[in-house]
Formats: sequence, C-alpha cells, structure tokens
Amino acid sequence: MGKGILTVLKVVALPLLLALSACDDVSVFVASGSRSFAIMNSQNLISRSIFRLEWTKEKYADHYDIQIASDPLCEHVVSEIKGLKTTSYDFEALADGKYNLCVFSRTQRTKLAAVNNGLPLTVDQSNPIVTIPSQIRDESQPFIPQISVEDLSEFSILWTKAAGDGTVTISNPQSVNPTLSADKNGVYVITITVTDSLGHKVE
Repeated sequence: MGKGILTVLKVVALPLLLALSACDDVSVFVASGSRSFAIMNSQNLISRSIFRLEWTKEKYADHYDIQIASDPLCEHVVSEIKGLKTTSYDFEALADGKYNLCVFSRTQRTKLAAVNNGLPLTVDQSNPIVTIPSQIRDESQPFIPQISVEDLSEFSILWTKAAGDGTVTISNPQSVNPTLSADKNGVYVITITVTDSLGHKVE
C-alpha cells in the first residue's frame, strides 16, 4: 500500500501595497501597520527663519525625504529635501508664510509617510500691516474709522486718545473699526496699537 503525500500551504497576510509611479521615481507606498514613525515638533508658529524639524527613527529607513507644501496632504509641494540620513533637519531661510511639512521614510522600493504628516507651520517675522486714511478726518458726528490690518498670526488691537482737549469715547477699544466721538470740538490724535501673537507691534 503506497504512502500518501500531505502538502501543507502556509498563507501569510501582508499589508496592502499600492504601487505609484512618477516621472523619475517608482515607489511603493507601505501601509503603516507596525512600521510607523512620527514628526516630533509641536510648535507651529515661529518668528525666526531658522527652524529645526525632528522626527522619530523608522527602523527600515535607508534615508528620509522632506516636503514643504501649501496643503496638509502635501499634494502641492513648494520645496523638497531628499536623501537625509539623520532624523532632523535645520531650515535656515524660511520666508514668512504658512506651510505644511511632511516627512517620508524611504528604502529602495518603499515610501512610508510619518503618521502625523501635514504639520502646519507659520513663519511670521514681520510687523502687522495697518492701512489707515492718509488725510485728517473732519467729523461732526460719531464715526467709524476705516482701517484694515493684515498679519499671518492672530493679533490684538487697542485704540487710545493721544492728544486733544476733550474726552473721546471709543465704543470698543479692541475692535478694528469702533465708533469714535468727542464731547468737545477740537483736534484729536487717536492711536491704534496692533500686536500679533509673536509680539510684533506697530502703532
């Protein structure tokens, strides 16, 4: 009586792989699973052009790529740094603006995104821009001054009377466009002070 032959097949579940190709780059995106790493920075508002981006080590990485983009998904890339062998990078000439940062672990055939990619970063090294009328106002009734303020970060406003004989009433001294009135005829100087989140101030 002949002996039967028993064949055992071992099936191993693998992470889903998505093959992507670009003009000069062919990569395989890897589902994070047990392979994961993260950007370590938490500060996302800075007033200097030098900024250190840091991330945790990904154990299979040959090198890392960084993308600076205008959107959280890093689909609209402004600039890219490739082939980094360390887990940090110093940006030394960031212009004022709002950015999103993405880091990728790379091997010869795979590309793995940091779990918290799309880190928002605002660089604000400038004073707020305040636009006011250039001419002296001649008003006989309470009026609302027409000014505008621009800044990359949040800002606060304070209106005060700097000169004049009477009392000036400011409906909301912390509003961009309050209502102003005075109890006496005369010439008054009103000051607006704008301070942004990083301490940049203009009067």
